[in-house]
Amino acid sequence: MIQSPEETLYIIWIGGNDYLESMNSQKEFTKLIDNDSYQFSENIVNNIMNSITKLQKSSAKNFLVMSLPDIGMTPEAILNNNYNFTSGKFKKKEDIYYRLSEISQIHNSILKQKIEALNAYSQRSHIYYFDINPLLLKFINQKNFIDDTPFNYNLTYINSNFSFQGFEKNTIQMPCYKGDFKRNPIWGQFKSNKNLFCIEKKDLNFTKSLFWDSVHPTSYTHCLLSYAVHMHLGNLNLINKPKHSLFDHRNFCEAGFYERKVYN
Repeated sequence: MIQSPEETLYIIWIGGNDYLESMNSQKEFTKLIDNDSYQFSENIVNNIMNSITKLQKSSAKNFLVMSLPDIGMTPEAILNNNYNFTSGKFKKKEDIYYRLSEISQIHNSILKQKIEALNAYSQRSHIYYFDINPLLLKFINQKNFIDDTPFNYNLTYINSNFSFQGFEKNTIQMPCYKGDFKRNPIWGQFKSNKNLFCIEKKDLNFTKSLFWDSVHPTSYTHCLLSYAVHMHLGNLNLINKPKHSLFDHRNFCEAGFYERKVYN
């Protein structure tokens, strides 16, 4: 049984691995891209909702569910070569990452609808939905995700050769670590293949690229996102809004681990 359920918030941010699993197989990836993906996405969302229901039965009351990040915006969308262009209906890489973007939107639409339905059914708990994708777009376009004014996140943009609708200043980003995201990089790889990394070994802990590998944002990106989540929870009156500015928070994220100032 959960202790202090009224004061506990469960943050749920899952679902991406279900799509990535299909992208690992040429047959399954081509099938996902070429066919109607609604049922596939609904099955994934149902698993998420079932997990929430189980927590509710254990007295959990407050949930923040994050949207599926737009897979079409990730490095994996352009680096993955498992789609069969010979037999598949699409013939250009651009078609593939835009289709992945569409699939992500379908997933999030189903997720939002089912959250609204469960909120209407259950009066003892509340599920809050938070769409992360407008924030990623603002990172790319260097816009303040609070008021949409120009803002320098001091990210190191590693631009690819692939543009994306809505991107104003940059293209789809390349990862800092170029190896297989299913295993952790080891320091020994520097000796055998330094080209696996975008920067020198001594700077890896403080890299400020948007993505670490083909699907995962860096810790710096996560730190920046935490400000938006904090602000969102404050707007919902679940916690106090941050007292410091986005500019101060960016400086906090940039600081070395032992030099960070903790804001109250």
